[in-house]
Amino acid sequence: SLPPPASGIARSPSLNQLPFGGASAGASGGSSVMPEVHHVRSSSLEAAAAGQPTSSAQLMPAPAPALAAASASKSPSSNIKKSRSVWDLRLGRRGSDASDTPTGQSGASSSGVKLRKRDSGKGTLSKKQLLQETELLRAHLEAAHNERQQLTEALVEAEKLALEAEQRALEAEARARLEAEAHEDKLLELTNFIDSMQARIIESGHVELLEKSPPRPPKC
Repeated sequence: SLPPPASGIARSPSLNQLPFGGASAGASGGSSVMPEVHHVRSSSLEAAAAGQPTSSAQLMPAPAPALAAASASKSPSSNIKKSRSVWDLRLGRRGSDASDTPTGQSGASSSGVKLRKRDSGKGTLSKKQLLQETELLRAHLEAAHNERQQLTEALVEAEKLALEAEQRALEAEARARLEAEAHEDKLLELTNFIDSMQARIIESGHVELLEKSPPRPPKC
């Protein structure tokens, strides 16, 4: 028969709350292993001595209640995310790698919060708002197109009026030139008539008539 387990390895209430034996186990029995392991081993040895079958589950120590509850309530991914977010808040930035920020640079904590809100979708527009913005832009574009068309028509009308005014000016100039030429021809004809009359008077010997005649108009 096997000897009973040593009294220094017995379970104590103070050791149940520690994940490992540590200094308390060393002080009680000089061993640094967990007390649950000694208890399971001693119980399995007693069961083997009594002829009862043992299983691998009996050889594994049961986890502490506090550790089991903590591991059941929190997943590894949530712990990593929480530790990372706490670490980022302590450093005053959103992240250290370039993929966390759009520009690849770490900013202040306030800018990090804004970026997180924008990434979460709160800064995007809804479908209704996008349709309203599209209709508004379409109305502005149509108004600009109409205004451009009106300005183009006004420019064409102004050019047409300018051409008509220029044509009227050219016609008036041509008429004035023709009238001036006609007056010049009449004046020349009148001058020639006066010269011929004076020549006749001189030929007739009536020179006193020339002294009483009005002066000749100047030639142009």
